[in-house]
Amino acid sequence: MSYSGGFSSYGPAVIGPMSLSPWTDFNKLWTSIMGYPAEEFNFVPGKTPFSTLTETVSMIALYLVVIFGGREVMRNVQPYKLNGLFMAHNFMLTAVSGALLVLFAEQLIPTLWKHGLYENICGASGWTPQLQVLYYVSSESRILENCNLTNSAELPCQVYRID
Repeated sequence: MSYSGGFSSYGPAVIGPMSLSPWTDFNKLWTSIMGYPAEEFNFVPGKTPFSTLTETVSMIALYLVVIFGGREVMRNVQPYKLNGLFMAHNFMLTAVSGALLVLFAEQLIPTLWKHGLYENICGASGWTPQLQVLYYVSSESRILENCNLTNSAELPCQVYRID
């Protein structure tokens, strides 16, 4: 039996409950949480969270209040010693970031190979339903990255990511 990179002519190989395609496993997880396959995700203005100006401005304002207000509240306070919680939080962020990297690579490398960089940036190859889901999940996960920075009060405000 030869190794074919995990893919047969019928799709990715499956070993027990896991497949060799990270997207297939992500899709199963997404479907179990959201109730529909990830490929069916569609950013609908007015319906999808953060798709209206009011929601977006409200969340940006709340975000800035938490970051800058948290900095002011913590200015004269000793940092909380929540090392175990922060280590678990950082591990989860690292795991999510690593999973997103693998999922993006699985989607982008084949189209980069077939069509080149220009098509992936400017063409339809860079905006598939799978990538649309990953872009959305990636942007939502960045909000969580700043939680422990505010509470630890150890880092100056310049390192907070506001993007």
